[in-house]
Amino acid sequence: MDTVPLARKTITETPNHKLGTLAKYLQLEHDAHDAIGDCLATAAIYQYCTAQ
Repeated sequence: MDTVPLARKTITETPNHKLGTLAKYLQLEHDAHDAIGDCLATAAIYQYCTAQ
């Protein structure tokens, strides 16, 4: 699932909606360009956005 459209509607405080930016905003541990880390961060962002 692409979380960008969902994040754009939900998270308006960030300058962009890149995975690293959103992970930092949500204070997630994110190891950039690591497949498992990307998946975990994406899942956490999705859960945050759908809970709002």
